[in-house]
Amino acid sequence: RAAAQLVAAEARHAQAAGVLQSELEDAAERQRAAERRVEAVREESQAMSHTLAQQESLALAGLRDQLESAERRLEQERSAHAAARLAAAQRESELEGQLAESATALALSNRSAEERGASLEAAQERLSALEAEGAALGSQLEQAEELLARERQRQRQGAPPPPP
Repeated sequence: RAAAQLVAAEARHAQAAGVLQSELEDAAERQRAAERRVEAVREESQAMSHTLAQQESLALAGLRDQLESAERRLEQERSAHAAARLAAAQRESELEGQLAESATALALSNRSAEERGASLEAAQERLSALEAEGAALGSQLEQAEELLARERQRQRQGAPPPPP
């Protein structure tokens, strides 16, 4: 009977060992499957990381290009603005020079017109005086001619000259 118990125990033990062996093989298979999934996830993660790094690199390169382009445009705008300010300052200087010249010319013209006006006024006064003198002389001439005509008429008639 001990032998039967030993055989039964060995059979249970062999059966348990078989069950354990089967479970061990199943666990090993599950482990291999899990390792394959882990490796697949790792590869996918690496591929995604690589793709993400490339996309980020491209995006950064694009942003750098945009920034450089914006900086170039800004510098061009600054240069154009500085040139416009310089041109405006030069034009302002030219206009101020022309204004000063025009003001000087106007002052000279006004002074010349005032001098001509004063000269014209003096000439008109002299003309008026000469006209008055001419009228007086004309009147004296008429009187002298009348007196001479009377004197000649008397001389023709033989009359004595009138007392002065």
